[in-house]
Amino acid sequence: MRRFIIIACMLFVICLCAGIGLADESEEAKLISLESVGFEALEKDKWSNPLYEQLTLEGYDHTVLAFSGENGKTEFRLYGKIEKKSGLFPASVTAIENEEGDVSFEVALLSTEVVKDYARDAGVLTIAEPPEEIPEGLTLNKKNMLEMTNLFGKKEVYAYGTYDNENFGYYKVESNKVVAGSLAYDLSNASAWAKPENMKKMSTPKEFKNGFQRTVEILTTDGKRVLVNTIYPNLAASLEVSMYLAGESTDTSGAPSDSSRSNNIPMPETGDNPVIGDAPASK
Repeated sequence: MRRFIIIACMLFVICLCAGIGLADESEEAKLISLESVGFEALEKDKWSNPLYEQLTLEGYDHTVLAFSGENGKTEFRLYGKIEKKSGLFPASVTAIENEEGDVSFEVALLSTEVVKDYARDAGVLTIAEPPEEIPEGLTLNKKNMLEMTNLFGKKEVYAYGTYDNENFGYYKVESNKVVAGSLAYDLSNASAWAKPENMKKMSTPKEFKNGFQRTVEILTTDGKRVLVNTIYPNLAASLEVSMYLAGESTDTSGAPSDSSRSNNIPMPETGDNPVIGDAPASK
């Protein structure tokens, strides 16, 4: 009887270990390399679904769509085609940091089935009291939300809140409601795109008709909080914006001429490297 019990225990342990091994293999099997299924990336200039933020990630040559899902988990989507199926595919994004501190990303598929996302798929944001010190360039309105007017005369509004009661940030508000699935915005340098009080708004250059580059926080599939950029052009690289902030104008020949107004407002740096860690917007 004792021998039987010992043998039974040994078999149980073996089966348990085998089960754990299979579970690990199953987790790994969820990641599908783009090449293995012949994934062909497609591009689209604008998305009507307000859930999606369009991101550029070092190491991947195409746009990655993202939004905040349940408990603030970042959901990633790739727009493309697999054989006869085309649309949005759920994706995995893993951050890799080298010895120099540079960050790149590995992108893979979680499924080869096309998905559709709706507002109900977004996480539920809990609005919180903003910190005493808010980013320069923003003010608190009567609804205790942060607002500003950008260089092009457009009002921007943000709510301070959290998806998981642990990580706090600034989230985009439109029509007095937090945009469903909004990622946390880095507003630490908001004064760089705030319209100076003593200047008229700037006419929007053609290159910024769809927006300008912003920095947002994502939670990678492997659990790292990373600051990354959206796909739009960087304000700091625009000569027109630089001249506007310097209080200069151009004549018909395009040559700069001095203006009676001068503003030395620092523009954001154009650094392409994402940053791993807590975003400045976090509590």
